Amino acid sequence: VGDVVNLGLQIAKALVHAHTRNIVHRDIKPDNILISRSGVAKLADMGLAKPMDDSSHLTIVRAGFGTTAYMP
Repeated sequence: VGDVVNLGLQIAKALVHAHTRNIVHRDIKPDNILISRSGVAKLADMGLAKPMDDSSHLTIVRAGFGTTAYMP
């Protein structure tokens, strides 16, 4: 359980890092979390990431992006 909590905290820190730079990842799923042999988690695949500025639109009406099994 401790290892899983540690990995979750590492991913949360990666998301905080992106958010402090006004970026939303938009595709968090197990396939986009890489774990090194030493146990360091890396958040990958920024392909759907979007800036959170006033001119950006994080969503589009009637458009779906991402992996179906992980989409709300």
